[in-house]
Amino acid sequence: RILDVGTGVAGLAMAFCRVVPDATVVGLDPWPPALELARSNVGEAGLESRVTLVETTIQDFEDTEGFDLAWLPSFFVLEAVLDDAVRRVRELLRPGGRIVVGARYADESDPIAWATDDLMTVRSGGSVLDPAGAIEELEANAFEDVHEVARTWNPPLRFVVGTRA
Repeated sequence: RILDVGTGVAGLAMAFCRVVPDATVVGLDPWPPALELARSNVGEAGLESRVTLVETTIQDFEDTEGFDLAWLPSFFVLEAVLDDAVRRVRELLRPGGRIVVGARYADESDPIAWATDDLMTVRSGGSVLDPAGAIEELEANAFEDVHEVARTWNPPLRFVVGTRA
């Protein structure tokens, strides 16, 4: 089971289903217009039996089955609730489950792009979290084997992974 926090229009949820044929995905989003599009996209893809969409925030989401993997895009999570969101994901993961935190888009070699990205992230309600900050956040919430994934791609998105003991 995969948890997609901030699923939006369910693009990543559907991609998970294509890449992991036996996976089921629960996509969370508090914004009804996004979920309306997500439901349409999931229906057109024929994935209604594998993708469940829930109108809620991660802090308010309840589940009893647990998850093996969770995606948490920090740039879509309010800084004021980021710690609670990470803690809640940890509670929802099964032992050995992993969290993947999406951190900072911008390339630090371009200071103007870096500052612009920070401004856009903050103005849209997200957290400005670089990989070091994501590592610190996960370790503070008792995740183990926390590390940044070595980048083998061009886009400046960074991934930090941690495991629930």
